[in-house]
Amino acid sequence: MAVAKVKLPSKPLEVVKPNYNLKYLRFLVYGETGVGKTVLCASAADVPQLSPILFCDADLGTMSISDRDIDVVPIRGMDDLINVNRYVRGHEGEYQTVIVDGLTSLYYQMIRQRLREPDRTKNEDPYVPSQRDYLHGTFRLRVIIQAFKTAPVNFLATALVDVRQDEFTDIRRVRPALSNKLAQEVGAEFDVVGHLSVRAQMQTLTRILQLEPYGGRGAKNRSVYKLPAVLQNPTMTTIYNGCILGILPELEKGVESLISAK
Repeated sequence: MAVAKVKLPSKPLEVVKPNYNLKYLRFLVYGETGVGKTVLCASAADVPQLSPILFCDADLGTMSISDRDIDVVPIRGMDDLINVNRYVRGHEGEYQTVIVDGLTSLYYQMIRQRLREPDRTKNEDPYVPSQRDYLHGTFRLRVIIQAFKTAPVNFLATALVDVRQDEFTDIRRVRPALSNKLAQEVGAEFDVVGHLSVRAQMQTLTRILQLEPYGGRGAKNRSVYKLPAVLQNPTMTTIYNGCILGILPELEKGVESLISAK
């Protein structure tokens, strides 16, 4: 008895290998004001593969990088970032890296913009955000982050830090200063997430970038070439070389103690 041949379907969608987009770096750094987040990201200008750079200034403050040859776009709301995203997609290759400096400021810009929108109900306070307003800002910011994540450029971003103590477990959580939901989930949009801090030792200031989650600090490193858990006085040269080129830096002695003592 003849058996009818079943036509097998073709491969679904696009089939690729793991890390097929490894040539692009997705990096988020967060920390207190003044620890050097902006300077760290702007040091991408020292990496030929990351230049030229388009710097999206949501914090409206670039004094610390005034010596850098970087194109700057002031960001005053979501529409400005949407235009930047469309531009880099439509002019692929003109810029190798987009830096969004100030996700925390951008989030509150979106909330303020939401308060001015006419579709808010009349009984809502025009000066006090509701839960719906915060959810609106959370969703819009996540959409724009995902848009840059999938754009043909390296994507670097900064945020302030938020420290919270769980009232029931007494666990201390250190995360990016965004909405509670977005702070928990934003790391999924980046390949590398680092907490930047400054430590004083023997009258010397040392910048510490933590790239692995411990001590209550959120961090992440899913690059093929694993960077050390902690980098001392980091630069984008070190981060790019480790993540993309596999050139790992030598970890200086005593760095782990700087973190554990904090």
